[in-house]
Amino acid sequence: MAFGELLDKATRQPLPWTGQKLEVTADENEQLKKLTHVRHRMEHPHPESHYIEPRFICQTLPVAARLSERLLEECSHHSQDGEREKVRAMVVAIDKLCTDIEEKSP
Repeated sequence: MAFGELLDKATRQPLPWTGQKLEVTADENEQLKKLTHVRHRMEHPHPESHYIEPRFICQTLPVAARLSERLLEECSHHSQDGEREKVRAMVVAIDKLCTDIEEKSP
């Protein structure tokens, strides 16, 4: 399945381990669509130039990181000691770095 289909399924149907649907806000969904579009364009390049503004990445990466953390929580019973804390620390670091970059942008 394509990412959009997987995300749609996860928000409509309960996930196997928790029995709960994945909750994604409208804004998060929009940011994920943007990031997926960029990823698709990178994997399937066209003979044209590409420029991605740092602001765009700073808006979309934190959303993807938080969603990844939530999905990893779904199967946290497979995690080894300390892995959940490492993931949390990475999400916090991504959020901080992106916030710092956005604050410095004109």
